[in-house]
Amino acid sequence: RVTIKYDLRAVAAALRAEGGVPHVAALDAEKLRRKGSGIGLDALQASDNWIARDCLCTKGHKLKALGGWSFPGETNLSLLPVTPTEQGEAIVLFRVVVVRAAQDEKDWRALGAPLVLRMELNSGRKLQQSDMPRHFAWVQSPRNPSVQLPRRPDENKPEFWGVRMQQVLDFYASIEEDMGRYCAAHLVCTEEGRYKGHHVCIHDPCPFRPINKAKYDDHRGVPFLSLAQLAAS
Repeated sequence: RVTIKYDLRAVAAALRAEGGVPHVAALDAEKLRRKGSGIGLDALQASDNWIARDCLCTKGHKLKALGGWSFPGETNLSLLPVTPTEQGEAIVLFRVVVVRAAQDEKDWRALGAPLVLRMELNSGRKLQQSDMPRHFAWVQSPRNPSVQLPRRPDENKPEFWGVRMQQVLDFYASIEEDMGRYCAAHLVCTEEGRYKGHHVCIHDPCPFRPINKAKYDDHRGVPFLSLAQLAAS
């Protein structure tokens, strides 16, 4: 039995907007690994997918709804025995999962990073916590003292400098059209010499530096020259 204390205030508004209900899923990590390996997924990737439902290791094999999104809360989970790994560990993977249609087993959207609970079966079932996500404040177990997290990421630490794939996709979508037009209007000089690495404007005047705006430059600081200038050099 474990007690999970959580804080979802940072995402409460988004949850209300989409009409989803957050749940905590306790997953048998070894069973999840085996299930995912058949379709080319590791355990973490499989936990992002609705197929993870078959690996729930809580009483009744159900998700546990999390209430009170506007303030910190806690919930208790009764864990079932899990499949041991080859190293003699039993590992439980915790995920926050948002569900909008409770009757739809494929309605499964993992939120945030996972929490991993390791049970070393050959050494008195010592428990360890690792990879704590920001959506969990801490986890408590009768066999292990609580491990508390900082309330917000430390922006001075490199591990908090990461970018989500969705942010990369959104950024690309915002520049795709303009970047396509720029690439269609430029070459890159690869010849050795003073202009190596310069962008070469195919059109003269270049649409990214209109002739009637001498001080305007949308090459964003990249050195450039016209095709005619390159040919004459």
